[in-house]
Amino acid sequence: MTVIESQSAVAVPEQGNLVLVRDRYWVVESVRPSTRPVDPLSANGLTQHHMVNLVPIDDKGGSAPLSVFWETEPGTEVRPQAELPDPREGVDEADTFAAFLDAARWGAIASTDPRAFQSPFRAGIEIEDYQLLPLVEALRMPRVSLLIADDVGLGKTVEAGLIAQELVLRNQAQKILVVCPPSLCRKWQREMREQFGLSFQIVDTEHVHRLRRERGVGVNPFRAHPRLIVSMEWVKFESQMRWFDEFLPPDPNTYPRAFDLLIVDEAHQIAPSAVGRYAKESLRTQAMRRLAPHFEHRLFLTATPHNGYPESFQTLLEMLDPNRFTKGVQPSERERDAVMVRRLKSHLRTMLPDGDSRFPKREIHAIEVEFPPEEQELFDLLDDYTALRMGAANTPAERAASRFVTLLLKKRLLSSPAAFKHTLDQHIKTLNTAAHRRTNERALQEAEAALEDEADDSDVVSEQEQEVLALAAAALPDIEREREEVLLARMRARTMHFDAAQTILDQMKARADERWRRADAKTKRLVDWIGEICFPDGDWNDERVIVFTEYRATLNYLDEILTAPHPGRPAMDGRVEVFHGSLDADERERIIREFNYNPRKTKVRVLLATDAASEGIDLHLGCHRLVHVEVPFNPNRMEQRNGRVDRHGQKSDSVDIFHFASSTDEEERSLGYDHTFLLRVAEKVDDIRDDLGSVSAVLAEQIEARMLRKGTENLEHDDLIAAKRDQARVDLERIRQQFSADIERVREQFRTSVEELDLTPESVQRAVQVALRIEGQPQLRETVLNRSGGSVRVYEVEDLSGTWGETLVGLQNEVEDYRLPVTFDPDVAHGHQDVAYLHVGHPFVARCLRTLRAQVWGAAVARKINRVAVRHADVDEPVVVAHARVVVNGADGSTLDEVIEPAAVRVGGRQGRLNVGDTRAAVASADVEPLPDHVRARFVDQWERVQQPLQEALRVRGDEIREQRSRAMDAKRDAEEKRLRGTLSDLKDSIERRLEELENSEVLLQLSLFDGDERKQFDADVRALRDRIRRIDDDIEKEVGILRRRYEVRDVKGFAVAVEFLVPREEH
Repeated sequence: MTVIESQSAVAVPEQGNLVLVRDRYWVVESVRPSTRPVDPLSANGLTQHHMVNLVPIDDKGGSAPLSVFWETEPGTEVRPQAELPDPREGVDEADTFAAFLDAARWGAIASTDPRAFQSPFRAGIEIEDYQLLPLVEALRMPRVSLLIADDVGLGKTVEAGLIAQELVLRNQAQKILVVCPPSLCRKWQREMREQFGLSFQIVDTEHVHRLRRERGVGVNPFRAHPRLIVSMEWVKFESQMRWFDEFLPPDPNTYPRAFDLLIVDEAHQIAPSAVGRYAKESLRTQAMRRLAPHFEHRLFLTATPHNGYPESFQTLLEMLDPNRFTKGVQPSERERDAVMVRRLKSHLRTMLPDGDSRFPKREIHAIEVEFPPEEQELFDLLDDYTALRMGAANTPAERAASRFVTLLLKKRLLSSPAAFKHTLDQHIKTLNTAAHRRTNERALQEAEAALEDEADDSDVVSEQEQEVLALAAAALPDIEREREEVLLARMRARTMHFDAAQTILDQMKARADERWRRADAKTKRLVDWIGEICFPDGDWNDERVIVFTEYRATLNYLDEILTAPHPGRPAMDGRVEVFHGSLDADERERIIREFNYNPRKTKVRVLLATDAASEGIDLHLGCHRLVHVEVPFNPNRMEQRNGRVDRHGQKSDSVDIFHFASSTDEEERSLGYDHTFLLRVAEKVDDIRDDLGSVSAVLAEQIEARMLRKGTENLEHDDLIAAKRDQARVDLERIRQQFSADIERVREQFRTSVEELDLTPESVQRAVQVALRIEGQPQLRETVLNRSGGSVRVYEVEDLSGTWGETLVGLQNEVEDYRLPVTFDPDVAHGHQDVAYLHVGHPFVARCLRTLRAQVWGAAVARKINRVAVRHADVDEPVVVAHARVVVNGADGSTLDEVIEPAAVRVGGRQGRLNVGDTRAAVASADVEPLPDHVRARFVDQWERVQQPLQEALRVRGDEIREQRSRAMDAKRDAEEKRLRGTLSDLKDSIERRLEELENSEVLLQLSLFDGDERKQFDADVRALRDRIRRIDDDIEKEVGILRRRYEVRDVKGFAVAVEFLVPREEH
C-alpha cells in the first residue's frame, strides 16, 4: 500500500506516473495546464487542455522525449502505481539495490527548498564556487529575474546553464528560449547539450523551411520544440514576431505564462542604442519588450550592462523585472543589487585564497614599430583632408557627415593599407554619384551606430558601410578650393613625391593604390614578432597567437602576407587559420576545436580573427597571447576581444595583450604618435574595467577628439574616470565583505547537497554498471590512462545496441577521431582533453538512471530489480525501512516538492517506529557488501509480521510531511507577498517623484535640445510612466493572486519505492 491511495487511472496523469502512449511506456516528466483554447465543438465537457511531457523508458523507438495534449491524444492509459514490494518474491544484491535507490533519490528534486541543489552535479564541467552564487540567488527568488554581469571570461554561460538545469529539474521551466548574437547560437546549443544534457533547437530560416517541408506550411517553429535558440538579429523582424503573435495571449500576465525561461546573452545589445542625447529603442529592444513579459523567469547576461545612457540601462532592467524597475526612474542601489550579480576577475583574484592561480594577471605590452616617411605622407594627407572636411561643415548634418567620413578613413588607415584603400574607393564612388538629398544629424548618427554594431564580414566594403557612406556623401558640403590650395602648398614643401595637379583626395588614392597589397611597417613587424614567438629557431614550436582586427579586408591582407612563401621562414601550410563571421558553422567549430587542442596534435599556430569571433568564443585552452592590429574606438569591443583568452580556465601564469606603438618619440601629429596614444587608451581601459560601460563613452569621445585633432586629449586626469576609479575602490571593499559571507554560504549549501544526495563518482559509476547489466548492454571496461603526473583509472565504453547508442554524445574525440575513455570523477577530467566526464546529466548516465527508476512500477514493466535488499548498517537492532516517493502537488497540478522519504520500524524484540533522524542515519550508514543467503532469508521471513506496522509508519510519515510542507508553503507565500507589495509600492513612489521632476524648468530646457525622434521617444516614455502608475495597484493584486496560486497545496501523495532490512554489522 502507499501512503495515500492512488486511483488505478486518472483523467490527467501526474508527474512520475507511468503511462502508455502510442504503444510505448513513458514516465510523466511534467504536467501543466495549456494556454491552448479548447474547441467547444469537440470539448466533451472539458474546460482545459494539459500539456504532458514524457520521457521513454523502453527501447522500442527513439530516445527523444515526447509532449502531448493529454485530452486529445488517443489511446492513452495511466498505469497503476506499484505497491510495496514483497521480499518473499525476491531480494536484490546490495549493490544493485543501492544503485536503484540512488537513481530514485536523484530523480526526486526538492522543488521549493532553496538550500539544496542538483544542477552542479549534472554539469559536464568543473564548477567553481563563485559560479554557484547566481544559482543560489536565483533559487531564493519566487520568479527568477537575474542580470548576470560578470566580467568577460568568468563563465556566465555556465552560470546560466546551472540555473536553467535546476529550474528544469524542479519542473519550473520546460519552455526555454535563448536569444543571442548569431555567432553564438551553435555554441549555446553545443554547451547546453554537452555540459548540461539539455537539447535545444536552433530556429532560423533553414530550420523553418525544413519544418514546413516535414509538417506543412502552417507549422509554427516556436511551438515545435520546448527549448529553442534564436539569433537576436533574426527574431527582431516583424515577419518572425508574427509567429509569436499567433499564440501569445493579449494579456502577458495570463497564468501560466506561455514560456518559462528567457535567457538573453550579450543583453546589452537589446538595450536602446546609445545615439544622440537620448537613447532610442532599436528593433531588438522592441522585440524583447514584446516577448519578455510572456516569460515567468528571465536571465540576462552581459559583461557591459551600462552604455553610459541611464535610460538605456533602465530599459534593460525594466525588461528584466518590471515589478522593480521602469524606464525613466533611476533604480536604487538596493533594488539594482537585488537582481544583479557582478564580479570581476580582479575582484576574485583578491577575494579568493587561491585567486592568483585561478585568474592570471593581464599584462599589456607594446610591439614597437618604426614608421617610415612614405607612410607618414599618407597619414598627413588624411589629416589635411580631415581639416578640409570639418572646416567646410556648417550645419549639424554636414558636421555629422564630415565627422563620420574622416573618422572612418582614419580607422581604416590605422588598420591596414587594404582596409583604407577599399573604404577610400567607396567614399570617392559615393561622392561622384551622390544625389543631394535632405538628411539630418540623427539619421546619420543612427546609420553610424548600425555600422558600429555590425561585425565587418565583407571581403571589401559591407553593404551597411556602402549605405552610410552614400548617406554621408549626400550631406557633405563642397570643399573650399582656396583652403585646399594652401594645404597642398604645405605638402609640396614637405615632400618630393607630389603631383601638384592632383587634389588631396586624388593624392591619397594614388598612394593607396600603390601600396595596398604591400606589407606596411606594422605588418612586417607583426610577421617578425610571430616568428620570435612561434618559430624562434626556424621551426614551429607549441606556442600560439591570436591576431584580432575589426575588418575583413585587413584579415585577408594579413593572411595573404603571412602565408606567402618567404626565405628563412618555415612552411606556413596549415599553420595560419582565418576566423570570421561568414564561415559556415561546421568550419567555425573545427577551427575552434583544433586551436584549443594539444599543439602537438594539430598544426594551427596563428589565428587571424575579426570581431565576429570576439563574443562568447573560448580560445583560452591553447593560447594566452592576443594582438590587436588596431584599437577599436569602442572600448567594450576591445574588452570582448581580450576576453577570448582572459577567461576562467586559462592555464598560463599571465594573459599577454599586445598593441602596436612607435619605437621612437614622435611628433604629436604623426602616425607613430597616434599608435602610441591608442596604446595608452588600451592601458586605460584595462585600468578601469570595473565600470567600463559607464565611462566607455567618455573614452570614445577622447579618441575621436584625438583623431579629428580637436583640442588635446586627457586620459590621465579626466574627472569622471578618476571618480569611477575611486568609486571602484570603495565598491571593492563593500563587495569583499559581502562576498566572504556569500561564498561561505554557497560552500555550505554545496556540502549539504553532496551529503544529502550522496552523488559520488563511485555511486554514479555503480548505477551505470547496474543499469547496463540489467539491460544486457556491454559493461564498462576498466583501464588505466597514463599521464605525466601518474596514471589514473578510467573506463572504456563499448558499442551499445538499439537507441542506447544515441546517448554517447560528446564521447568522440573529433580531432583525432576516436572514442574517448570516460571517468565519473570531475578531478580526473578537469583540465584534460584525453577523457570524457560522465556526469549525472549526461544523456548516457541519464538513460541508465531512467532505466533503474522504471523498475519502480514493478509488474507494469519487465521486472529486473526486486526493489528489496538486506544490508548491514550502523544499527543496534534490525529494522525494516520502506522508501516512498512523496509528491506535493500545487493547485494547477504542478509539482511543488518531491522527495524520497524513508520510514522504519523495528524488527527485533522492541516494537515501534524509529524517529526521522534515526531512520535517516541508519539508511545513510548502509553498505553494499553482500550478506550470506541464510541471513537474508531469516529477515525475509519476518515480512508478514512487519508489513502492517511498516505501512502505518509510512502513513504517519506522510501526514507529517503534508503538515510540514503546507506550513513551509504558507510561510514562503506570506514572505513573498510582503516583499512583492513593498517592491511595487516603492516603484509607485519613485514614478510619482520622477513625474514631478519632469515638470520643472531645467528638464524642459533639456528637452529643447532633443531632435524630433528623441523627443518622440521621450514623450512615449513619459506616457508609459503615467500608464504604469495607473496600473500599478491592479498589478499588485494580480501578482499577489498569481503568487498565492503558485504556493497553494492541492494534495500530498506518496508512492511506494523500495523495502530494505538493515541489520547490525555483527549479523553473519
